[in-house]
Amino acid sequence: MKRLPILLIFLIGILLLGYTASRAYLLSFTHDESFTWLNYVNQASLIDIITINPVIMANDHILNSLMMKFFSSFLGNNQFVLRLQSLLAHLLYIICSIGLVSRFNNQWYALGSFILLNVNPYMLDFFSLARGYALGNGFLMASMYFIYQY
Repeated sequence: MKRLPILLIFLIGILLLGYTASRAYLLSFTHDESFTWLNYVNQASLIDIITINPVIMANDHILNSLMMKFFSSFLGNNQFVLRLQSLLAHLLYIICSIGLVSRFNNQWYALGSFILLNVNPYMLDFFSLARGYALGNGFLMASMYFIYQY
């Protein structure tokens, strides 16, 4: 019975990652993702992406564009591959949030905190699309975890 909250945390984490992975596979590309693909990943060079050339500020999340270009260069350019960096960011978010809430003495508080951090429909939407917000949220959770560790 003592291990039940920990098992539930891991089960919920796996289910949430499966949910975002299935959304990344099944959903069609949004306008923002297509715009990033057409204007940055498909046409621009690595230097152009880093230096934001052409200067269209709205959609160039630099790390997202670079990772889309990297994954599509050897895995192809289907929508799941172009969203792979967001799924990796979600995995980072889940792992770091588990690390953050596992410090609680009461495991039921840890379970409740994990659910509050991870079951947010807007966050889950970002983690299943090829936009820069997933990477930002994943790195934010990692930074909170490491600040807490320090």
